Amino acid sequence: MYRASFTYEGFRCIQASHEDAVDCARTRQPDLIIMDAVMLPEHSGDLVQRLRHEPATRGIPILIVSEHALDEHRENAARAGADGFFAKPAQPGQLAKEIRKLLARSRERRQPPPTESAE
Repeated sequence: MYRASFTYEGFRCIQASHEDAVDCARTRQPDLIIMDAVMLPEHSGDLVQRLRHEPATRGIPILIVSEHALDEHRENAARAGADGFFAKPAQPGQLAKEIRKLLARSRERRQPPPTESAE
């Protein structure tokens, strides 16, 4: 549903099934993983944890998009290791703004600390 909007916003999208998500993330190394928790809500936390335990994917930000908007669902997503949570229905522009925020935060974490110059 959001793929056309993401493409319009300048994002390149890769789609993977729940079963292929870890392998896809490991080999493709996306800048961000967006997980639709409605597809398999009982397994989304497990998948986030698998991605976090895999050395090749542990640093990739994960945004969960879900129809379940209770605080409990947000807390479960955070506890599993997700970096963000967005409740449906989401306006594509709002979701794109959240994606940009997570990407910026991820870039900041990956930058090496400034070095002191020896004078």
